[in-house]
Amino acid sequence: MVKRENYMDKYYLEKFKNYLISNDKSEKTIKTYLDNVILFIEFFNEMNIDDFDPSIVTHIDLIDYRSYCQTTFNLSVSSINIRIASLKSYFSWLKIEGIIDKDVTINIKKLKDARTKEAKSFSEKTYRALRRLYYREGIELHICIFELLSKCGLRVGELVNLKLDDIEMNFNENNDIRKGTIEVIGKGNKYRSIPLHKDARKAIIKWIKVREKRKSDSPYLLISERKNRKKFTTNGIYRIVKKYHEKLGIDNVYSVHSYRHYFCRTLLKNGADLSTVAALAGHSSAVVTSQIYTLPNEKEKQNAISSML
Repeated sequence: MVKRENYMDKYYLEKFKNYLISNDKSEKTIKTYLDNVILFIEFFNEMNIDDFDPSIVTHIDLIDYRSYCQTTFNLSVSSINIRIASLKSYFSWLKIEGIIDKDVTINIKKLKDARTKEAKSFSEKTYRALRRLYYREGIELHICIFELLSKCGLRVGELVNLKLDDIEMNFNENNDIRKGTIEVIGKGNKYRSIPLHKDARKAIIKWIKVREKRKSDSPYLLISERKNRKKFTTNGIYRIVKKYHEKLGIDNVYSVHSYRHYFCRTLLKNGADLSTVAALAGHSSAVVTSQIYTLPNEKEKQNAISSML
């Protein structure tokens, strides 16, 4: 349940409320709009390192939120469209007031589908197909991104801010990698240590070998493919992921956050407890993990009904 009182003195929400009142919006509509804006703020804060500020929200953040509502919460089309309408009103008002320079919701369209997509992360079949595609393309940078997203469950902001010094590899006498860890700076500048899956270790090593040839003095693991060799951007990650999703025809179903969902759901499916998954994902508590990743999808609900005698 949204605790509106915790947010009203932030993010211009009290002024936005007065704006809605002045436009003769009903009490119910005002409550709905405010709650929906707060839900988006909470989503943004969960998925990004930087705390919410309307001036840093991008078009892609809105697209991902819409996809998140479809694939994670399995909301109805009408419910999602109400959330979109709420955000359009909020950002339009911010633009009118001169608080932001650009209304990022202008090109965000409401859903027209008769039904929303099934609530799920990648199925094993889809994940394997996606993995084959990344490896078939053979671009070390892209494979490294894929493995760190899906085998470490990193947020995009955490991935682009990962530094070379945050990576620790242990080798045996034959110079083979035995194990490795990464230190991630997550929400609230809190550090967490994530053991590296063998596929992630191999992908990092291969990318670093390519990276060394590019002669960059950047401290970050991921650097731009352009000649400037600067730190990779979040938009760069989105573009790469979108390219592979489009090739498989799944770009309208899955977003970059689906990798994180896959990571957490797979751990839970394989027997990891909620506290462990919460620690690896950087959630504030196991309750958050439970709310997001233990919801049954349509197939699981159908199987439960079918199993009845």
